Amino acid sequence: MATDISLTETSKALANMAAVLVAAAQANLQASGHVASGALAQSIQATAVQQADGVISFNIQALPYYKYLNKGVRGTQGGSGDYTFAKDFPGAVMLTSVQQWAGARSIILQPRATVHNRSPKNNSISSLSAAFAISRSILRHGIPPTGFMDKAVETAKQQCTAQLQQACKTDIINTMQNNVQ
Repeated sequence: MATDISLTETSKALANMAAVLVAAAQANLQASGHVASGALAQSIQATAVQQADGVISFNIQALPYYKYLNKGVRGTQGGSGDYTFAKDFPGAVMLTSVQQWAGARSIILQPRATVHNRSPKNNSISSLSAAFAISRSILRHGIPPTGFMDKAVETAKQQCTAQLQQACKTDIINTMQNNVQ
């Protein structure tokens, strides 16, 4: 005799937990000061609660580089983190990202006069040089861990454990009552 188990209340509690986790992760990321474009914060989303083979779950989705900000990246000459940069020289993608970051932060990269003070340097060359210097510094010194996602998980656990326990209890009682009748 198979018993049908309804986890309606547990599903609702898990959906609430997912929402708390997403909101906490986005707030922690903002508070850490590591928001350039906002794309990472916007990408943090929870999937719908799913129930299959006796397991009820949800997943958190985010851009893949969330783990580097969360756990940190050791630079080639120092820093701390679970990951490590392999080389000192930035690639074209990193340079472009740093230039966009500077533009989003309204960091003005001023052209400098040439050695002879006759004409200013090309603005784009100066911007590229600054992006190269910033990128190289990041590669050498690393990205410090923020723990924004780890803290969000702890926040969600603290805020939702009692509700989740009550929901499980309610679902068990309801299932027992339905199967007795």
